[in-house]
Amino acid sequence: METYKEIRKYPEFSSIPVVLFTTFHNRREDDYWDSENVATFTKPATFKELTKSIREILNYCLPR
Repeated sequence: METYKEIRKYPEFSSIPVVLFTTFHNRREDDYWDSENVATFTKPATFKELTKSIREILNYCLPR
């Protein structure tokens, strides 16, 4: 969270999408990240799930 807040202090970084790749979720943090429009992904347990997560992250980050 501290790193995210630091990055957002600089206008030149404001258009960079931020993705959080985490091992856990809790409701309070989920609400915070949702309010900041930060995509969150839980680290998967299998290679197949990892591949799916990577595709989702790239779809989120790449301009359409």
